[in-house]
Amino acid sequence: KVRALAFSNTPSPVLFAGVASDDTSSSGSLWWSSDTGHAWTEVHMPSRTAIHSIAAGALGELYVGTYSGVYSLQSPAGNATLIRADTFSYSPSCVFVNKAGYVISNGHGMMFRSTDQGSHWQDTVLLKDTVCSIAESPNGALIATAMHGNVYLSHDSGRSWLASPSHLGNAALLCCMFSKSGVAFAGSDGQGLWRSDDGGMSWRNIDLGGIPDQFTVTPSGTAYAVLKNNFIYSLSSDHTHWSYYASGSSAVALPAWGDS
Repeated sequence: KVRALAFSNTPSPVLFAGVASDDTSSSGSLWWSSDTGHAWTEVHMPSRTAIHSIAAGALGELYVGTYSGVYSLQSPAGNATLIRADTFSYSPSCVFVNKAGYVISNGHGMMFRSTDQGSHWQDTVLLKDTVCSIAESPNGALIATAMHGNVYLSHDSGRSWLASPSHLGNAALLCCMFSKSGVAFAGSDGQGLWRSDDGGMSWRNIDLGGIPDQFTVTPSGTAYAVLKNNFIYSLSSDHTHWSYYASGSSAVALPAWGDS
């Protein structure tokens, strides 16, 4: 199933989709589309490893979090290069790049940051938690959502992290995002969608009628929530409510993303 989506608008608009065959498998693939998802081409990866997260940099570079490490890619037609696995021998579940170009990743309870596109990495903090997703607010603050309802906050581009005073139940917080106005959303496995109007300090639950599996935001700022029941919801232009947009099974013709 599709585990990650990302848009890159440099040098031209491209949609990337990362696939994992299931929640526990290490098998998967990476795909890209230049026509809003109607036709897809597979990206050459050194191995068919499961894709758990994708982050697009401001210069058009792509970072991919997989079971075997973090990869970088300079163009969809290029070859993926492993930039973090030999130094840290574990599997990151997420990777993120902020507006300053810093690459942030996690593994085995640690958070790591690179200020030079992955050439060197610094361990920033031991969270003793599994981070599932990272998002950046319009003012540059970061939130990281994790297993067991935990949310972490950073106000220095990922150099340090503090736990939010709010605990969102015991469900895994699979994905998070900020709207253009600074409203934060977190999707949980089992407890629906959560909203924060104060940068992640406090949260309230919203019922979308399903479990958000991932968020994606287009270069123009339109936000979509992809639910486990294959429904897609879009965020209103005033960022106050979500509404049904389409069914993922009929919105576009997707390729047969499998292991072969």
